[in-house]
Amino acid sequence: PYAPSPQPETRVTPTMRTLPRAVREFTGRNTELQRLLSAARTAAEGPVRTIAIHAVDGMPGVGKTAFAVHAAHQLADVFPDGQIFLELHGHTHGQDPVTAHDALASLLLAAGITADQVPARIDDRARLWRDRVGDKKVLLILDDAVDAAQVNPLIPNTPSCLVLVTSRRRLTALTDAEPVSLDVLPPDQAVDMFRRHARSRLLPPDDDEIREITALCGGLPLAISMAAGRLVSHPTWTLRYMVDRLTAKHRGLADEYPDDVAVAAAFSLSYRDLPSDQQRLFRRLGLHPGPDIDAHAAAALDGSDPATSRLRLEALYLGHLVDEPQPGRYRLHSLIHAYTEVLLTEEPPRERDRARARLLDHYHCTAAHAATFMPGDCSGHPRHGHDAIACTDDALRWLHAERVNLLACAGYAAEHDLPQYAVGLSTALHAFLRLSGRWDQARTLHTAALRVLGPSQNRRNEALIRKNLGAIHYLLDSYTDSIASLESAHTLYRSLENLRGQAAVLSELGHVHRLTENHRDAARYLTQAHAIYETLHEPLGQAIALNELGVVHYRTHDYPAATRALRTAFTLFTRQRDRRGQANVLNVVATLRHAIGMYTPAARAARWAQKLYIALGDPRGHAITLNILGAIACSHGHGDTAVDHHIEALRLYETVGSRSCQGISLNYLGRALHQHGDHEQAMTMLRRAYQLSLELQNRTEQAVALNNLGNLARTWPHAGNPLSLHKEALATARDAGAQLEEARALEGIARCLLPRHHKRATTCLRRALDIYRRLKAPQATEIQRLLTRAQRLHPIATMHPDQVPPGT
Repeated sequence: PYAPSPQPETRVTPTMRTLPRAVREFTGRNTELQRLLSAARTAAEGPVRTIAIHAVDGMPGVGKTAFAVHAAHQLADVFPDGQIFLELHGHTHGQDPVTAHDALASLLLAAGITADQVPARIDDRARLWRDRVGDKKVLLILDDAVDAAQVNPLIPNTPSCLVLVTSRRRLTALTDAEPVSLDVLPPDQAVDMFRRHARSRLLPPDDDEIREITALCGGLPLAISMAAGRLVSHPTWTLRYMVDRLTAKHRGLADEYPDDVAVAAAFSLSYRDLPSDQQRLFRRLGLHPGPDIDAHAAAALDGSDPATSRLRLEALYLGHLVDEPQPGRYRLHSLIHAYTEVLLTEEPPRERDRARARLLDHYHCTAAHAATFMPGDCSGHPRHGHDAIACTDDALRWLHAERVNLLACAGYAAEHDLPQYAVGLSTALHAFLRLSGRWDQARTLHTAALRVLGPSQNRRNEALIRKNLGAIHYLLDSYTDSIASLESAHTLYRSLENLRGQAAVLSELGHVHRLTENHRDAARYLTQAHAIYETLHEPLGQAIALNELGVVHYRTHDYPAATRALRTAFTLFTRQRDRRGQANVLNVVATLRHAIGMYTPAARAARWAQKLYIALGDPRGHAITLNILGAIACSHGHGDTAVDHHIEALRLYETVGSRSCQGISLNYLGRALHQHGDHEQAMTMLRRAYQLSLELQNRTEQAVALNNLGNLARTWPHAGNPLSLHKEALATARDAGAQLEEARALEGIARCLLPRHHKRATTCLRRALDIYRRLKAPQATEIQRLLTRAQRLHPIATMHPDQVPPGT
């Protein structure tokens, strides 16, 4: 799919060091820690054949994440290529667990893969992730996993990496994982931890009262840290006073929290000592549907300003009621989140509803503002202004940070029948999710928005969502769904007399019909889109439509029309300073010129495109140029050079996960290997190409593969029956309307027949020659020579029926 060239600030840079800050108060766990550190260092330095995986399990609040992060910081020198922390939200309140598909996208972005290069299929994402870290020493923490199925696709396959998985469950199905089970702290370690957290207080050397406190906290690190935080914030409290208060809380909460009475007592003690304004914010954090929050969103919940909410969040952090996993971002532990829901019953329902509405307004308005900086955004949202978002770089940073929260808010809005937020977030997030490769999430978001919108509530919004959904469907290879959604959007835009919307939908329809080889409808839709964009004086829209139209004209062998469309598209892209658009046009120009035998101009255009794609960091486009350069080398008889180009193109396509383009590269590579004399490898590649084209129902590439196999079989009989292969190619090419492959099939049949069936062979050659001449293909010259030579050897058999003398 086309996306405008990103500005320099939109480039993704690798973020291979994403560990949360080390916990200074980390205490105990010496046995478990030393065992893990020793095993990890041995695995990293010794001759092992399997990756080191350690699964850390334990009850909520026992310190699994702190343990994994502490170990990771101590091992950072052993894994210098990166230490990545990825939250899987297996048990985050109000948050669905992260799918392996989305988790792989996050890992690829962290590894420096640009968003538009993230493959659509999970297998391709996993393959690319493993390729990216295959020769590196990387430490990966997968935090809060729900089960082994969520984790398995994320694990690298190289022994130079270490994976630490935390989960509330024992992940027995995680192959080759060493279990590390954490229990509550033993009394001595619990006392030590309390002292560390209360470091600013002068505590007596006698531990008896501290032991009572930690026992009342159940030895649970989360409760211990909160109790110590309360003591620090109350300089007049004594240890005995705290023991008495915790004991009283135990009695009052025993019925309400029979399983977690120690934790509940610590929560209640911390909460009741807060000023009323901090209590209110703490309660309202439980209204947030996402996993974390910043000061702006907290201000919306609290009805205050960001500076005030920042101070209140900091106070809650100092009291251990919230964590700060990243600077400026706060979150509730799942146990504390459950506690806030109990506290929320103290607030009048009307106040809760107002707080939640302010939060949704904040996310919707800010997302709409950020969307205006996204390339390709057509949501129509006005730019409201936001002190943290003033450019594309700011918008991308905010959207990446808030993506999970925004999707959680949209899901909440859809579930509770709030169309203004479900629809607003759907339209505001479309361009970002499309460009960042989060296509599954976009499909879920748009589908939910359509459902909550209801029939005919707002036709403009419905049209926009259906258009967006249609674009996402074809990115996910769901062409039938894409066409149905886009056609519905077009009908709605026509009823609204919205020309810009019609043009956008027509351009998308043209693209998806070209992908399905329906060139007649593709040309019709793209011509209509271009005409509307011309009326609206929108040059970028015109350029996109014309470039797609140029591809359609090339596919249907209308080379003059293709040349005109591409020349105009290139001029428009140049005026708009859109380098990706320029490169896309150059690739089509190079392909067209190669097809008509203009090899030097073709190579010049391909190399120009190659430089642009390399500068843009676009492997898909770069792979296309490599295939063109390889085909040109083949045409010059340089099979070895061609093989190198096609192998590199295939590697790039496998990296980004484009299966249809892999099939094209395999066909090119098979032909080059045949020319180079490596017949067995050629057959392997061509059979792979044919199988892939069958799976993708690409009839043109099926015909290409069959013709290539037929040509190989005439040289090397192990490849099959050449006549049968070319006959099958002929039928497939005619069915697909692929005229060049029809001519190649006729030529192949003729070459098979020439030794014995001269008349039938020359008939096929004449038909092939007619097509080659009509297509201005360079093969016409060789076929004419072949016909002339056959005519000299068999003058009667090779004559055209009208030229045969009577009575002969």
